[in-house]
Amino acid sequence: MLSASTCSTPCNLDLVDKSSMAILQSHLIAVPDAKAPIVACPADIPALPTDLGVCGATTITGTATASDNCGTASIAPAPGATLTLPVGINTVGYTASDGATPANTATCTQTVTVVDNELPTITCPTDPVVVVLSSAETRRRLSSVVPENCALMPDLVALSSFSDNGAVVSTSMSVGGVTIAAGACLPTATCDETLTATITVMDAAGNSASCMVDMYIQYDIVAPSVSCVDTTLYADASCQSEMPEFTTSTSDDCIITSNVQTPAAGSMLMLGATEVSVTASDQANTATCTSTVIVVDTTPPTITCPADATALPNDLGVCAATTSTGTAIASDNCGTIASISPAPGATLTLPVGINTMGYTASDGATPANTATCTQTVTVVDIEAPVIACPADATAVPNDLGICGATTTTGTSIASDNCVTTSISPAPGATLTLSVGTRTVDYTVSDGAMPVNTATCTQTVTVKDTEAPIVNCPATYVVLSGSNCTARMPDLAAEATYSDNCIGIASVGVTVGGETYAPGACLPTEVCNSNLSATITKTDGSGNAAACTTTLLIDGDGDKYKADAKCNNCVKQASPPYKNYGLTKVCSSCSCPNIDEAVRSKCYNCLSWTRPENFDGSWCTGCAALAKFPELGGVPSVDKCMSCVVNLDSFCIKKDSCASPPKTRSDGITPFLPTPAEINACWNCMSQHKFYKWGSVTMTGQGQCGNVASKTSTGTNPMLL
Repeated sequence: MLSASTCSTPCNLDLVDKSSMAILQSHLIAVPDAKAPIVACPADIPALPTDLGVCGATTITGTATASDNCGTASIAPAPGATLTLPVGINTVGYTASDGATPANTATCTQTVTVVDNELPTITCPTDPVVVVLSSAETRRRLSSVVPENCALMPDLVALSSFSDNGAVVSTSMSVGGVTIAAGACLPTATCDETLTATITVMDAAGNSASCMVDMYIQYDIVAPSVSCVDTTLYADASCQSEMPEFTTSTSDDCIITSNVQTPAAGSMLMLGATEVSVTASDQANTATCTSTVIVVDTTPPTITCPADATALPNDLGVCAATTSTGTAIASDNCGTIASISPAPGATLTLPVGINTMGYTASDGATPANTATCTQTVTVVDIEAPVIACPADATAVPNDLGICGATTTTGTSIASDNCVTTSISPAPGATLTLSVGTRTVDYTVSDGAMPVNTATCTQTVTVKDTEAPIVNCPATYVVLSGSNCTARMPDLAAEATYSDNCIGIASVGVTVGGETYAPGACLPTEVCNSNLSATITKTDGSGNAAACTTTLLIDGDGDKYKADAKCNNCVKQASPPYKNYGLTKVCSSCSCPNIDEAVRSKCYNCLSWTRPENFDGSWCTGCAALAKFPELGGVPSVDKCMSCVVNLDSFCIKKDSCASPPKTRSDGITPFLPTPAEINACWNCMSQHKFYKWGSVTMTGQGQCGNVASKTSTGTNPMLL
């Protein structure tokens, strides 16, 4: 083991052969430093003052010195390092380290004493501090624990404020150099006297500070009574409210010397909360209370709705209208409109009819005040319904015996954007339609006000499919000339027919398949023979019917009696008086070969025969009548015969106005001629010397009133 008491350099250790003295091995050997350095601390600091306001001091390290056997040693802490030391004796350690491995160290200590020499601070309560001298009332209030005429020392320390950089360890109060504890009786205290008290505080270092305060000795110890109540006020039209008077609620056992309200009564307050204080003071006491006055807005805003919409048309195909809200106008006494609902331009879908839109304005109050108004929006259905008619009917047959058909309405199909209320005519309604192409209108109405309608038309074609009825005349006598020729009579006029409709489109007469017009020559060499004639009548719809009669051809005029000829002549008369009245009788065309004697007999037969015998055989005895040449030829006979027949047909019956009217035996309803017609017939008969059998009365009236009549009397033929 090698060591050195002083610092030395490494040396070589050789291994030598003794016999030859040769170096076998050589080693480098280091000698370790085991000696510590030597350190010396800075001098002690016996009284380092505290930093201002701090219970300690901030300083710096001094300079320690060190030495070492192997050279220079390092010292920690280094000189000038900052140190913060508390009040009291503090030890600061220094350490020296050499360069050995491991290092050798040495330490020393320095004593630094921090001394507190800073005075505390104290602030006395505001002058004067009132001290109550006990009285009977005081003793009563304090349950007699206070001696008579004793003024208790107040706790002035508690009323003061003080501080120290460290801690205050003691406080004291004194009056006139005499220390008095809080709650003790003040010496020589009298009412309305002022005493000066000294308040002293001391810290732990023995530093002290004092202040003085005056104490006023009085009897009144009862503070005034004040009452503050939280109050809610309501803003006026200007969004303000007046501060009420709260000082009226104060009272005192003695006299209130001061009564202050802040803010003052009558001040105008805005919305929200305002703190109000009331301070009441008597000669020695003061009392204060506070409350909160809240001004709230309870006035609703005003709102004006958009103008009413009186006729808003519906949307196409919809029983409603899409629109948007208008702009409602609102104002408020506090100026703030928080919202208007609904907002302008909001989409609305309103049904057809009268709709009420509500608008609401809200102000900024809490809770909000609201106002509402209503707008009337009338949605009008202007859209017509849609209607589809039943299919056209192209071939509806007529009802039997009627020139028309009874049918029923079909089912039309209708739709509407709203509601279809009626379709006219309804399905299954009875219709009576005449023959031809007819139109049936269908109308649909909706429930709108005014009503919207739509129409469509159905075409119904009623066809006459019923054939007419034809009745041929009985066997007809046709006179032929000397050459045995005969002309076709007007058989079409002699036939009777009826049809469910009015009018015959055509009448054809055929003999042996050949068509003959009236007056046309019949086939030759048919004298005194019979021909079969077919009468075919076709109505306006093309329906036809036929009948057959027999023509008796008289070639010599002797085969048939004159009265038969006369009868035959009458049968050739034209309507409307056939069989009972003639408009043209036995003209040259109708009876070309009748001799004058027979013609006259025929005329006279007609003139003398009573109308009630007009039954188809009224010419009996016609051949025995005398000839009247005064008739004056065929034209006059034709004219007057018509007049006579009219008189015979019209003037005999006097019950035409019966209800119901009576009919003659032939089924024809009689009617009365007018007075003018009666006069005309009289004149005709007088001019041509017509005679009548027995007494004849002619009576007539217009429309079953205004009667006029003429009468000829006698039992023998009389000239009228």
